Amino acid sequence: MPDSTLYFSKIGELLSAVGRDANNQMYPIAWAVVAVENKHTWKWFLDLLLDDIDMGEGRGLTLISDQHKGLIEAVKERVPEAEHRQCARHIYANFKKKYSGAEFRKLFWSAAKATTRQRFEVVMREIRYWGVTPSGLQEYEVPVHLLKKD
Repeated sequence: MPDSTLYFSKIGELLSAVGRDANNQMYPIAWAVVAVENKHTWKWFLDLLLDDIDMGEGRGLTLISDQHKGLIEAVKERVPEAEHRQCARHIYANFKKKYSGAEFRKLFWSAAKATTRQRFEVVMREIRYWGVTPSGLQEYEVPVHLLKKD
């Protein structure tokens, strides 16, 4: 899971990659402190990471990340065969700016955790029922992009 954080904001940005083992425990794979988080630094980080873990163009690799534009572009260039998904927590952070409340939070996480497309669509219909779908968007336009491969 490549990610960046502001913990090192006085000296730079922390780029990191973590994995999950068979017991669902997270462990660090790689990290670097860079002056700025952008496409160039993410490409550099991914090049070193992919070389170390011998992943080539990413076949069999799944990445979950925040929605940083530089990382998204770097992943498309460096690991075109990898599955790249956006972190639901980051998506929710953006959604709750406009659509807050306990009912929306419950429905959002229910949709995010759906294991079938059918269950996902049922929850999305319920979200529409409560009137929290952003106006002007086509049915399922926002969340369905999470289900398709780049």
